[in-house]
Amino acid sequence: MENIQILGLGPGAKDYVLPVTLKKIREASVIVAGKRNLLEVEGLIDKPLKASEKIRITAPLEKVMEKIQDSRKKGKKIAVVVSGDPGFYSMLSFMKKHFSSEELEVIPGISSMQVFFARLSFPWKEAYIGSLHGKTGDLEAVYHNRYSFFLTDQDNTPFKIKEQLYQKGEKDSIKKKILDGMKIHIGENLTYSDEKITSCRLSKVPKEIDNLCVVVLENENETVPGHSRRSVFSGEGTHDQRRGKRH
Repeated sequence: MENIQILGLGPGAKDYVLPVTLKKIREASVIVAGKRNLLEVEGLIDKPLKASEKIRITAPLEKVMEKIQDSRKKGKKIAVVVSGDPGFYSMLSFMKKHFSSEELEVIPGISSMQVFFARLSFPWKEAYIGSLHGKTGDLEAVYHNRYSFFLTDQDNTPFKIKEQLYQKGEKDSIKKKILDGMKIHIGENLTYSDEKITSCRLSKVPKEIDNLCVVVLENENETVPGHSRRSVFSGEGTHDQRRGKRH
């Protein structure tokens, strides 16, 4: 049987899609993707798709896995197309619960995190990387790391991040000092024509920024005593789940 291709579509704009990803999409007989990515795939290919079947990613995901398995047993070449990078808050972790590594071929994509750090000219090697999708996440990380990156959602906007941090940290003089000196960088619609980047003090973050975005909190002060710096990935929400809320 053919291996299942898991293809990272990158952050959005066509210029950021890897050529090998486009090649795999052209060769596939079955395309599996969310509503948004199914539409984007059509615009990426300069000739009609070979794929005769399209499977839309919807809940429950177990049903989608069953359809993929059925198509694979029929000898079809399957391409699962996801936003960003398959291993960065995306479908890879879930698919690994249903398929072995030997059954998968993963083609990486450029993640929103990589794009945003590049836009800011910041190194991300030692950054804290987290997601606030469907949870509050580990905001305490901002005290222990120079850079803390978070994927946001409609319930965890940059303004609400500020509120949560100040509500928990204002009674601690050390944390309050760190928060007052902290910067926040907000990236909206990265790589698209309406891309927007806002940088300001955390205390001055605009309330009206509520679009799905990514943020980097920059801590120029010393870390809180008794805690070490750390570089970890945290959170559970996928990039496609977040982007799906836009449409």
